[in-house]
Amino acid sequence: MEEVLAFIRKTEEFIQEFYQRATFYTERDIVWTFQQKLNELITDSYEGIQVFNDYGILKGNRRSISTDIAIAKVESQKPEVLVAIEFKYEPDNNRKDIPSNKFPVINWSGYRRDIDRVNQFVNEDKAKIGIAYLFDEGKQYSKKYVELRESIESSKLGSCGKLIKYTTSRSDS
Repeated sequence: MEEVLAFIRKTEEFIQEFYQRATFYTERDIVWTFQQKLNELITDSYEGIQVFNDYGILKGNRRSISTDIAIAKVESQKPEVLVAIEFKYEPDNNRKDIPSNKFPVINWSGYRRDIDRVNQFVNEDKAKIGIAYLFDEGKQYSKKYVELRESIESSKLGSCGKLIKYTTSRSDS
């Protein structure tokens, strides 16, 4: 598990550095970039672990409820999800290449729902660790971080943004 967490940390570092020279437009751009880097790191150095996109993790009414990215042990018939990751992305609301009527892209309650989801994944033993990221490019939600201050990590994102990370885990992880 420590190796998997190290891959995630390396991917976070890559994203933070890459953010200086890349332009993201949607959440899926970030998820794709994150998954590409994770795949590169895991494929090159770890057998029996696979990264899945939009992975069905809970039963739903019409289709399964999925996580944006799942990192799973695939040594048996049914993959064991080690880490379930959710993403939210709020572009800088001052960007000129996105029409102003598109803002806000998300709202704080959407990120809180992601936190609730990763907690549910872990509490229902569907994942050992749950992570909810918020890529807050223009620090639109900087006043809201305070309500989660004991549960999150934050770091610099690009020239003026914040990467917020909420993590939960089972006690046996």
